[in-house]
Amino acid sequence: MDNVRTIDIRVEPRRAGLVVTHVAGEVDIVAVPPLRDCVDEQLGAANSLVLDLTEASFFGAAGLSLLVRLSAAARQRAVPWALTGRQPVLRPLAVTGLDRSLPVYADLGEAIAAVSERADAGARVH
Repeated sequence: MDNVRTIDIRVEPRRAGLVVTHVAGEVDIVAVPPLRDCVDEQLGAANSLVLDLTEASFFGAAGLSLLVRLSAAARQRAVPWALTGRQPVLRPLAVTGLDRSLPVYADLGEAIAAVSERADAGARVH
């Protein structure tokens, strides 16, 4: 019996340097390394990033750690980012209080609008 969990990561480049990274499956200790590598790559190239976790069926402590790390890296690189998800993601965020410190949005459209506004504001400052 094979107990290996799978994760599906799909990167969707959009206009103006926005990248939406769609994640489906179980975000656990097994799945985080390839997701971390993908997110690191996108942070290095994107003007803004949305992490779409709406199709994640499980979100464990390793995923929470990844989000904290992502937030710090995005802040350091001045890359606006946001995330969206459903109950399997929102519940651990709420229990840990991370929903108050991370850019969590109700749906993908709101997350995209938020990072687009922040990216536009940053472009005007320079």
